Amino acid sequence: MMYTQSTTKREAESMGFLFLICAHNEADFIRKTLQCIKRQLSIQDVVVVIADNCTDETALISNAEGAKVLVRENDTNLGKSASLAWFACHHTALIEQYLWTIVLDADSQISDDFLPALRHIHLDDQQVYQTYVNPVYEIGTPLGKIAGLSELNEQTTNRLYQRIYNFPIRLRGTGMIFPMPILLTYFPQLSSTVEDIELSLFLENDHVHVSPLYELCVHDPKPRKADYLVNQRSRWIKGQGRILWRYKGMIWRILTHGPRTWPLLCSLFYKPKSLFVLIHIGLAVLFWRDNFLGWAFMIYPIWSAFLFLIGFLGVQKKVDYLRALCSMPLFIILWIWSSIKSLWSTDWKKAR
Repeated sequence: MMYTQSTTKREAESMGFLFLICAHNEADFIRKTLQCIKRQLSIQDVVVVIADNCTDETALISNAEGAKVLVRENDTNLGKSASLAWFACHHTALIEQYLWTIVLDADSQISDDFLPALRHIHLDDQQVYQTYVNPVYEIGTPLGKIAGLSELNEQTTNRLYQRIYNFPIRLRGTGMIFPMPILLTYFPQLSSTVEDIELSLFLENDHVHVSPLYELCVHDPKPRKADYLVNQRSRWIKGQGRILWRYKGMIWRILTHGPRTWPLLCSLFYKPKSLFVLIHIGLAVLFWRDNFLGWAFMIYPIWSAFLFLIGFLGVQKKVDYLRALCSMPLFIILWIWSSIKSLWSTDWKKAR
């Protein structure tokens, strides 16, 4: 770890951790999340909840559970990115008291050994860290299982990429760990509805490495209803489209960093993979008379199938996931409907 003259190693270790949760009407989930964190806190740690334009009891519950509550009222600029930017711009003094900030979703729960394990890990304050995100789904929700399998598969292949070469990985929105200087540099720049994509691009563009910290686990519930999945994905698609246009120059520069960045960009924008696999197979069939084009279009489906197999071998409850995969056509239709909905949906829709 690198330290400035004003921050010694002993001082850095004594600064503690800041848990940051952005919450918009999360009264149904926030108590359980905070209680899970509270059991592991030491005296030098703090939990900050940004009550973002809440009309329920989110702030009241958070305060009762010992969190420091920051109330944000701006009904023209909703969302997590806006809350993170607001926090970095208006509460700099608070941020500077803690060397490390851990960003969680309002319904995410850290594992029982999260903080004890984290305190024994040597962190480099020139990097950002992404913990393992374990998708949690309710019984009887095959679409949620498929969404969870996609995340598990991607994180398993990230491990493969890391072993082959030090490939950059994406941030996942929850379980992100930022050193204070990097947080203060990039959070004020956030302006989209997909802060994980935006931050991943910022960091790779400036050659700030995101390292997997998969020995630490954050449990992340998947949306309980198909409507919530559609709302979530329509927001993602709208945000992706805006980022592709707004940061097209940055994305091009990242492409020129070389093949090591291409898996990152595919992870950020090539979604859903199942739909893109079908598109590539269709193009391969269309151009089957041209050996070069036909095989070129088949590279992605073949590579995706290989990575899926590698990832699937590493998951638990394989039979449950195989059963859920029978609903894959519905999952693709859900993505297509989400894409259509993203074209006209302008308000912030509930995703849990």
